[in-house]
Amino acid sequence: MSAETKNSALHPFSISGTAIRRHIATMMLTLAVIVIGVFFVNNISVDLLPSITYPRIGVRLNTNGIAPEIAVEEITRPIEEALTNLSTAPVV
Repeated sequence: MSAETKNSALHPFSISGTAIRRHIATMMLTLAVIVIGVFFVNNISVDLLPSITYPRIGVRLNTNGIAPEIAVEEITRPIEEALTNLSTAPVV
C-alpha cells in the first residue's frame, strides 16, 4: 500500500490537498471569482448620500411673565414626557 493510499484512507477529502494537487484549477477558479466580483461591484448601484428623513416634532409655546424654572417644571417636562410616548410611524 502506497503512502498516498494510506493518507487518503485516513482523510478522504481535503480542500488544501486538492488545491495543492490541482493548482492550475485552483488558480483559474480564484481568477474567475475575482473577475465576477469586480464585474458585480462595478454594476452595483450605491447611493453615497441617501436621503434620510429623521422623525421630529416641533412645539412652540408662548407664555408671558413666567419664570424659567416654573416653565421647565410645569410646561416643558410634561410635554416632553407626552411626546416621547408617541410612536414614530412613517408618513406616506
